[in-house]
Amino acid sequence: MIYTTTKLLKFLALVNGIHLITATCKNSKIESTPTSLYEDLRCLPKYEDGCIKEYDCSHIYNRPKGTCHFKGKNLKIGEEIDNGELGGVWDRDCACTESLEFECPELSDGCAEDWVDGYPDPVCYLRYELDSYCAAGQICPPFDNTRKCEVEGTVYKEGDMFGHPHKKCTKCVCDKHFDGKLEPPFCQPVNCTVELKSSKSIDNYCAPFYENYPGECCPDRWIC
Repeated sequence: MIYTTTKLLKFLALVNGIHLITATCKNSKIESTPTSLYEDLRCLPKYEDGCIKEYDCSHIYNRPKGTCHFKGKNLKIGEEIDNGELGGVWDRDCACTESLEFECPELSDGCAEDWVDGYPDPVCYLRYELDSYCAAGQICPPFDNTRKCEVEGTVYKEGDMFGHPHKKCTKCVCDKHFDGKLEPPFCQPVNCTVELKSSKSIDNYCAPFYENYPGECCPDRWIC
């Protein structure tokens, strides 16, 4: 399966579980090739001249029969994904089904900030955490003891979420314990969780398609 694109996208091929990245590697502070998907799948990078040439995803295709795969783990039919592995996404309590796909119960409500009147309070602002899909709460005045995080000239308030200035597809949060280092527990890669909705496409050796690359970290759809 060959993943062909226009000027704004990259070329990618998938052969026997090996994803070949043929885009030129540049010595840039921001990586140009979308790798969040392969990190999400726990594929192993293979390097050539200091650049990632391909990802070995063969463990997905060589897993025991009758199991689902999620972030490097094989789950039996009926087994649920640990919710801790679903940080930053809406779905919860997702289980491996007989079709070897994941099924997640439909949650009845959305984020409070989307439907609760008067939330957040007009004088307050929303506080976010790395592993939360919705706001984790609100911060209200007085703001005298509210932490501020300065990152390369930009000042963020405690609870603000922001993108890593140099690492594409990495999100950070201004935490009250922030020490100026853009690394865990203050920053982490974007969680694509593609196997929740696209496990069949992955099993069928389909290629990921990025509609608006380079602005996206996770694929929009698959080419089969």
